[in-house]
Amino acid sequence: MTRKLDSGFRAAPLPLAFSDPRGHGMPVLFVHGFGHNRVVWEKLAASLPESWRPIAVDLRGHAESPWSPAGEYELDCYAADLDGVVSSLGIERVHVVAHSLGGNVATLFAAGTRARILSLVLVDTGPSLESGGSDHVVDEVESALRSFASVAEYRAWLAKIHPMGDGALLDRLAETGVVRRIDGRFEPALDPGVLGEGGLGESVAPDALAERTRTLWQALGALACPVLVVRGGLSAILSEKIAGEMVDQVLLDGRLVTLPRAGHGVMLDDPDGLARAVVEFLGGLPVYTSRASSLPIERIASGPHGPADPVLPADPTSRSTAVAPLAAPAASPPAAPRKAPTFPTPLA
Repeated sequence: MTRKLDSGFRAAPLPLAFSDPRGHGMPVLFVHGFGHNRVVWEKLAASLPESWRPIAVDLRGHAESPWSPAGEYELDCYAADLDGVVSSLGIERVHVVAHSLGGNVATLFAAGTRARILSLVLVDTGPSLESGGSDHVVDEVESALRSFASVAEYRAWLAKIHPMGDGALLDRLAETGVVRRIDGRFEPALDPGVLGEGGLGESVAPDALAERTRTLWQALGALACPVLVVRGGLSAILSEKIAGEMVDQVLLDGRLVTLPRAGHGVMLDDPDGLARAVVEFLGGLPVYTSRASSLPIERIASGPHGPADPVLPADPTSRSTAVAPLAAPAASPPAAPRKAPTFPTPLA
């Protein structure tokens, strides 16, 4: 099922496309990365228990969502779109799972609407990314901005850039990732403007990149909700060092899982491993119910904390593991305030 709603974008609201197959339950918003679309989450979304409500969006300029007429693809524009979708659906509280570009967008969204974000899962993304890997991602997308003779040819191109990708998900990405032209050829359903100034291309000034990186580190440090960082062990985008700094030095309640068989496209390379990590993380958190509901706030799964508020305490704790089940973090004494590091590295 696909619907379109007006976003909360400050200047020119765009009717974002999204899928909401269940229409009920605790909302989990899925946000894809650069050059992808919402179908990359289909296996993960289907793995959620029936009490959860997966909602997956197409970011502006991607797939079925419209292009920005003014070429506005700054991170805050994407973030405002997410806020608009959530508000239009009447959702009071939401969990968010986001990859790459979507993760940076979701970080700003969560920092700007802290009261409504129950948790955040950042999939192979962070404020500072490896410049070589980020440039490679941009190069891959730029190489796709051409025509293909068929969907099958585009599918073959996807297999080259995602050699470990799940076949069924790549099939779906091929089916939904191109549009047919009048001459019968196919081209990516992607606005080339996403690579332009303010977006992710090389035209972004170094000072602007540095400022954006600082903003993202500050936003990450402002999050009070539990955050799970999932890193692909083979990723050239999010380094082990930066992932460790995110959970150990900046996040108030951060945990880290590394999926050793996955590259940057974690949800494509290891959808089952990602599903286990996300379901275990969400299953250990409190679930929010509306004040209008007759049901109290409950825990989805029992844990050492017992009854809890909708948002876990903001003690600076972290957990780093390979693919082991995630336990709730142990209580720790209050830590001194920490200053988020700044790394003027381009984003992907």
